[in-house]
Amino acid sequence: MNAMNTTAAQLIFDGERLVSLPNIADLLGADLRVLEAGLTSLTLTDGALTFDLELAFVAQETLLTLSILGNDDVATLQARLAPMLYTLAKTLPIQAVVWGETALRIPAQTLVAGLAASFEPAETVTPIAPRRVSGTKPATARPSKADLAQMLPQVNSAARMAAANDNADMGAPQFDAHVKAFETSLRATLLRPASKAEIEEIRAEDGIIPIEARLSTWAVSLTVATVSLPVAAPIMAYNVMRGEDLRAASLAMGLAGFFVAMDTSGAMAGIASML
Repeated sequence: MNAMNTTAAQLIFDGERLVSLPNIADLLGADLRVLEAGLTSLTLTDGALTFDLELAFVAQETLLTLSILGNDDVATLQARLAPMLYTLAKTLPIQAVVWGETALRIPAQTLVAGLAASFEPAETVTPIAPRRVSGTKPATARPSKADLAQMLPQVNSAARMAAANDNADMGAPQFDAHVKAFETSLRATLLRPASKAEIEEIRAEDGIIPIEARLSTWAVSLTVATVSLPVAAPIMAYNVMRGEDLRAASLAMGLAGFFVAMDTSGAMAGIASML
């Protein structure tokens, strides 16, 4: 019966981390079978070797110990352990690795750089050999008529006219029926003539006074001037400076009529005597 040998390595994480041992087992290889599982330990086997994963928290660090047990000698076990360490150090946020029974901490980046040449597949570069290509005749920037005759098919005049008609609308964008109907309705709405009510509404919003209203305002203002010039003078000045306002002219006409009625009835003279 052969003696059992073992070799181990420690993977050191910075701080206390909750490391998923089943995920670590998936990184080690798909052909491993679980023998025993716990919260901080996991035992795997491939039929010939036994792999133990143990998790511990020491001095604000997380230690993951990976050991291999088998009948092979220590060198063979270390050769099997090396690619596993390379995969874990390359994939996980490991700070350092302790190899074997030594206490030397190897930085994870140093370990990955040292083992990359052994476990990374080498890139094969196919050299490119230049090749000289000779043409039958020198190329020209513009093809000759003979070249175009060889490149283009023979088309008669009737077929050429039909092809031109078929391709007449190729540059226009194609839309669905509802889009075309919407554009037709929108175009008809925007291009239709405006109604009188719409024109009057626009004039009212923009303060545009129709010529009839302006003439009516001046007529009322002149009528007020024939009755009472002091009342009509401010209305005329307002019409010139601010624009014609028929309501103000009508109000002035009412005031002028009121004053005339008071003057005719003698009420104005009574008020003047009281003052």
